[in-house]
Amino acid sequence: MNKVNTRIKESNSQFKRALEKNGSPAPIFDTDDDRSYFLTTLKIHPHFVTHGADHGADSYIYMSSIEIKILNELSKNETLSKTEILNVLNFAKHTKTTKTAFNKLLEQNLIQYTLPNKPQSKKQRYQITNKGISLLTLTLKEQHK
Repeated sequence: MNKVNTRIKESNSQFKRALEKNGSPAPIFDTDDDRSYFLTTLKIHPHFVTHGADHGADSYIYMSSIEIKILNELSKNETLSKTEILNVLNFAKHTKTTKTAFNKLLEQNLIQYTLPNKPQSKKQRYQITNKGISLLTLTLKEQHK
C-alpha cells in the first residue's frame, strides 16, 4: 500500500508539472479516506473557448498564439493585406505556420476575404468576422484571469 501511495504522489507531481508547463489550470485531485477511488478534475486550458450556445457546450476551438495575434490585429483595423499582417507579426515571409493559421481562421469563419470570389487577387485583404470578434474577446478574457 505504501508503494502505491508513493507512486500516486509521484504521478500527481509529474502531471501537475506538465499542466503548469503548458499553461493549463492546476488539476484537482480527490479521494476518500479508504482510497477506494481516485478522482482528477481537469479544467479547460484558457486557449480553448466555446463557439457559443448555438454550437453546443462540447464544441471548442484551440487557437495558437499566431491565430490570436492575427485576430487581434484585424480587430484594430477595418481590413489588412496578408503582407501587412505578416509585417506587424514580424514575419519576413509567409511560412507554413502562418499559412496554417490563415487557412484555419478562414475555414472557421473567424476572418474573411474582402474579395471572396478572388482569393488569389493581389488586392485581397482580410477582415475579422463577428464570430472572430466574439472568440477573440473570450480568449483575451480567459488569458487575463
